[in-house]
Amino acid sequence: MVFVHAGCKSNQGNVETAKPGISAAQLSSDRRPPRNPLRNAYFGDLHLHSDYSMDAFTFGTRTTPADSYRYAMGEPVEYLGKQWKRNAALDFLAVTDHAEYLGVVRETTNPSGPFAKTEWYTMMASSDPKVSGEAFQKLIGSTLTNKPIPEFTNAQMLASAWQAYSAVPDKFYRPGTFTTFVGFEWTSMPQAQNLHRCVIFKDKGPAAPYTAFESVDPEDLWGLPRSAEEAGIGGDCRPPQWQCQQRTDV
Repeated sequence: MVFVHAGCKSNQGNVETAKPGISAAQLSSDRRPPRNPLRNAYFGDLHLHSDYSMDAFTFGTRTTPADSYRYAMGEPVEYLGKQWKRNAALDFLAVTDHAEYLGVVRETTNPSGPFAKTEWYTMMASSDPKVSGEAFQKLIGSTLTNKPIPEFTNAQMLASAWQAYSAVPDKFYRPGTFTTFVGFEWTSMPQAQNLHRCVIFKDKGPAAPYTAFESVDPEDLWGLPRSAEEAGIGGDCRPPQWQCQQRTDV
């Protein structure tokens, strides 16, 4: 169906002409609606990995969450032996490392750490990519089969890593200028299906990340705490969202 509307009548009352001393550009500007901050476009990233992710660390990434926020703010950061700097700073960032084994795998190369003198230290500290590749296959294999590797699920190590990790965003939060979020990537891979979800929280987030080892069903993510009281932490948190949730003062 096509609608055609034709009009021949001249309506001088609807024609606006520039007044003496006022340019057409000024006239156009005067007619624009007032600026609305809620409709501004903001640019950022909600899916970024650091050395806290098992895969990134295994493949040589040594940049920390703090490095990631500095880079997003426009500061130069070293990555794989080279200096990198953004052309323009971002408005927001959430570092969302894999929840599974979060922050624990990076301890495998610590000569004074819990993995010293173990097979994991030998493999992860090796300069041979084939050896480190074997280590990665073991790690990723455990997520595919949903059978966690016991030495990487030590409750004390996981809690310590998450406490340090979830505290970083607030250190780089600049109200009204640069917004940071606590988040993680839930890495469900049943039968090699990629059901990954980036879970973003408004404030401090949960007491611990929710992993695919606890459930491979995405719908179970909505059972996460919807309040600080439920989470057993101070402050405020929101259920996971598939889009950026702005802080209250932004």
